[in-house]
Amino acid sequence: MLKRKGIDETSVENGKTFKSKSLTRRAVLTMAGAAGTVLISQGLFRKVNGVSGVSSDVYGRENAVADSYRNEIGAPGRMVSMKLCESIHVKDFGAIGDGLTDDTDAILNAIAACPAGGTIMIPSAHIFRVRGLVINKPIKISGGGTLKFVDHPELPAVLQAMETIEVENIIIDGNSQALSSSYTGTGFGLHNKGNRSYFMNVQFNNTKFHGFWNDGAHHVTLNKCYSENAGYSGFRNSHGDFFQLLNSEALHFKFKGFSHNGNSKLITVENFVAITDSLENGVDPVLIDPNNYFVEHLLLRNIYIKGANRSNSIKIIDVGTAVFDTIKALSPNTLYAIHCYTRVDRLTLRNVECVGRTSLKDVKQLVIENCTFDAEQHEEQEITITHPLSVQAEYVTVRGMTVIGGTGTGMSIHLAALKKAMIRDMIYRAVNPSLNMIGLTNLAGANPNHKKIVVKEYVIEEGNDVASAGSKYHIEDSSTEYVLKSANGTRHSLRIGDDGEWAIVPL
Repeated sequence: MLKRKGIDETSVENGKTFKSKSLTRRAVLTMAGAAGTVLISQGLFRKVNGVSGVSSDVYGRENAVADSYRNEIGAPGRMVSMKLCESIHVKDFGAIGDGLTDDTDAILNAIAACPAGGTIMIPSAHIFRVRGLVINKPIKISGGGTLKFVDHPELPAVLQAMETIEVENIIIDGNSQALSSSYTGTGFGLHNKGNRSYFMNVQFNNTKFHGFWNDGAHHVTLNKCYSENAGYSGFRNSHGDFFQLLNSEALHFKFKGFSHNGNSKLITVENFVAITDSLENGVDPVLIDPNNYFVEHLLLRNIYIKGANRSNSIKIIDVGTAVFDTIKALSPNTLYAIHCYTRVDRLTLRNVECVGRTSLKDVKQLVIENCTFDAEQHEEQEITITHPLSVQAEYVTVRGMTVIGGTGTGMSIHLAALKKAMIRDMIYRAVNPSLNMIGLTNLAGANPNHKKIVVKEYVIEEGNDVASAGSKYHIEDSSTEYVLKSANGTRHSLRIGDDGEWAIVPL
């Protein structure tokens, strides 16, 4: 027979050892199964110790030592109160979740009761209105429910994390008509300051400013997240090292899909879609602008981007090494599909398709592999695209490139910066046969005699022109050594050796 002498008891029957536990409220609920859960949700244990809900009796506090819990005989005892606190349900603290009631205080009480490393449960099919939640301990928030701003224009963020946090399967609603109102600098969906934070399957909707803002925290990852109707950026990183945005989408943002400012050692954006129909000027689905700081490494991979209203689809400034791999950048009604504006030490474009025009300026080393720059599909008739691709770089290497359309030269290379260009397998489909495949712009201070261009296996379709420094040159004679004649009558000899080197010699 089992005898109870204290909290835990053991007995021996038929040579076997058994352990008994004291009967706790949680044990009763566990035995009740699903029915017990329903009873809790209907308030079976309300008014415990004079407090609405079951928080005091079920969850307890640090000094609730009446019960203990051990899985194995001889294992260290753990307070039942602490075990139950590992997962806190906000409805146990009086939160309603009807989309009307202000549940701020109830949820803050739940957060206060949750120990570091514990989980706050926000149940699905519920909308909890809040004035803003600040979290100062490392916890996890999950459950599938919605946290929605109350109607208050001066609130900073729906959720602000000051320490490491994990958020999973939650909807955060800023309760703002972002695209029809001006942003004021407040109204973030989630403002994160916690290092090594992780966000999985989180939606950021209707925020007056950024949907998600990482404010100086390092090693932060967002995976399978979604932003819609952000008043500024769907996702924003500021001074965050080793930031990752993976498998995510930003739609209907007012200015930026993903934006970065400040220093960063590494930014990775992979499997990302950014599309907007904003009518504002200066819309950039992806903007990397450190604002007088510097990004050491940038990786954009598997990206689909569509800008709007005379903007840049991708714009980068002050980056050390940038790799664009498998990207489709559409720029109907926009300025540039890709715009490298200031100082990029090394830029690699691999399997990139740009619709519109592309400008790659102030680049030290440029590598283009299997890319297409298409100006014919551009939808804005008011914008004249002279060069589908404009390059200002010191060293240019092309291994497979197709340039389509444009009213001028297919690929414009600025000689002021160029030291050497190696071009292989380039195809140019001109708008009319008077256009040049490659145009070399002789800027002030440039000396064309000090530049070197190597062209191998190039093809010109719908046009048979070749260009040299200073102006357009047209083929006068067709032989092993071509004679070029410029608009002012100057004649040059174009010689292409067996090794593919291209030399232009005055006659």
